Amino acid sequence: MTSNNLPYKTFTFTFDPINKVELDVYVPLPNENLNIKRSIFPHLSLRPIDRQKTIFISANYRLLYPSTGSDILEDVETLFKYLSSDSTELSSTLKKLGYKLDSTKLGVIGISGGDYPARASFILPSIPKDIKPKAYLNLYGMAGDFLLDHWIKIKEEGNNLPRFPYDIEKVKLILSSKLNQISDSPINPTGDSSGRVDLLSHFYHQGTLLDYLLDQVGLSRQLENLSYKDRFSNIPKEKQYLLLPFNEDIDYPKSIIFVHGKVDTVVPAQASYNAQEQLKSLGIESKAFWVEGANHGLVDDSNFPNSVPGTEAIFDEAVRDILNALQPM
Repeated sequence: MTSNNLPYKTFTFTFDPINKVELDVYVPLPNENLNIKRSIFPHLSLRPIDRQKTIFISANYRLLYPSTGSDILEDVETLFKYLSSDSTELSSTLKKLGYKLDSTKLGVIGISGGDYPARASFILPSIPKDIKPKAYLNLYGMAGDFLLDHWIKIKEEGNNLPRFPYDIEKVKLILSSKLNQISDSPINPTGDSSGRVDLLSHFYHQGTLLDYLLDQVGLSRQLENLSYKDRFSNIPKEKQYLLLPFNEDIDYPKSIIFVHGKVDTVVPAQASYNAQEQLKSLGIESKAFWVEGANHGLVDDSNFPNSVPGTEAIFDEAVRDILNALQPM
């Protein structure tokens, strides 16, 4: 993630010194024009935002693989404890700049695989209610439904990331090596230098994502031949929480928004659709934008790497809803 030529000053802090997990904080600079085309978050329009009242935080977390879902959830807990503390380097730095982070007005954005920690931030009971996010924007996020055939079934052929390389030999080398839990290898339109993107393709082809997320080898093969409705109940009870299921005891954000391309081949729109239907069954309101002709990242395959028309207007509306949810009661 880069902040070059942006009207923000970037600071990096270590919120977990044991596992050496960092976060980047983007603090607005006064009297600077907002450069929409080089926004901090991909595709996200920042035009509705009052920058004098908003800072952006991009937190790292330990990656799947070699880490597991429980490691990622631990990182989320540590992050929110750090953000709510007044005795951190982050807090003292902001104070010197004339800012104070209001941890009671946090919103989260879950982009693709980053949706798992974003969703966890309001589901985990270990995070106090007052600092749980008040807004949740799901951008083509992965955490909606891990029990779909898309993640469980073995695929004969094909690549769900057709523009990214998939080298099975590189995957074998990665899986037999000792990987770092945090990667400095940024993703670009052709993959990443470490080959981690190949891992996602591999998990998809082999239908083994749950084996790594839940740290239980062979689980996916046990679930594969079960009907969709029977899969969750056949996951060991002590592992079920790692799928972040919705229930009536959760303190849900005031604003919940889903944005997903209808022809997404990386994370199927069905995942977000199922998540919204689960919320409806619990009486929880949410908003969804199902984007016609959009693949993962809302990309227009016929005009790669550009987004489909209308994306900017969707994000304008989504960001306004988030900001409204963060206002005082």
